[in-house]
Amino acid sequence: MGVECWLCTGRGQGQVRLRPDGAADGRRLCRVCARRMLDWLRDVPAAERAAALAAVWPSTTAAPMAEVDADVTATRAAFLESVSAALPGMDDAARLAASIGYLEMGLWGPALQILPLVDPLFVEGAGDRVLTTLFSRLLHQSALGPGARELLERALYPGLRPS
Repeated sequence: MGVECWLCTGRGQGQVRLRPDGAADGRRLCRVCARRMLDWLRDVPAAERAAALAAVWPSTTAAPMAEVDADVTATRAAFLESVSAALPGMDDAARLAASIGYLEMGLWGPALQILPLVDPLFVEGAGDRVLTTLFSRLLHQSALGPGARELLERALYPGLRPS
């Protein structure tokens, strides 16, 4: 038996070990919850998307942190512009890489706009390292709002009792 999943508390096979700061923090996410989260991000109605994402990830509505270094600010702006321009022609691999890149830069809003465009089957097949990076960033404690786990649990498993 494995360690409990952070969301469903199950002990399923193929868990992703979350490593938010490069070191495992003891939390794990099972593949079922990972898939359900990707499906939820993709299926949440557009009219409800902003509110749903802001409830789980308050950083989606926050302005990006001011950079001390003008070069970093310029690089970030150039990256945002180039990805936005290229997005219509991107395949799933490029969209996933862009989403992870945004997460690495703390740009939650753009990351969560692109991630639903990636086929969940592609993400699942991307390999453990990619899954670990993606979900470690998405579920980083500093990015999650109060009660985020419970909100995700209700969204991913409607009708089940809260933990």
